[in-house]
Amino acid sequence: MTPPKHTCVGCGQIKAQTQFYWYKKQRTVLRNLCRKCYAAWLLSDTSGKRITNAASRGEITEIHADAMRVTLSNTRAATNEQRKAKLRDLATKQHEHRRFLEERYGIRPATPNVADQAERRARYEADTAREQARRDKISAVLKDRPRAPRAPSAADRLAAAARERSLSDPLSNE
Repeated sequence: MTPPKHTCVGCGQIKAQTQFYWYKKQRTVLRNLCRKCYAAWLLSDTSGKRITNAASRGEITEIHADAMRVTLSNTRAATNEQRKAKLRDLATKQHEHRRFLEERYGIRPATPNVADQAERRARYEADTAREQARRDKISAVLKDRPRAPRAPSAADRLAAAARERSLSDPLSNE
């Protein structure tokens, strides 16, 4: 006899009924979500309140809750590191641009001892406008031209191979 199966609302997969069990006051209750999806739902709350509430209601064990809290803190740390790296990159680009303006045009941040930099700023704006006009001209020329064919991706190559296999019937040797 095969065990009964259910479809998970979260992932849409058909799984064994035991994946949907949780125990509440000496009885077994079925969830709509499988264990993996339920754990993902608990971890989707970055404050950790869902994990705490589930542990207090007895839906998950305290050991499982502690493990999920560790996973949540590691995820938070990784997210913070990514955010900091992004901010560092933005700051680096701003500093590079500031250095470029100072080296190329002599434009410095406004300080009390720096004279009016309107001339330098106008020269920079003119150069920027010329560069933008050059790019617009190239875009206008290339606008109506067809794009160069791109190399097929791995997915395209696999799809083409599957089409060829389906077109060639191995039973007919004519």
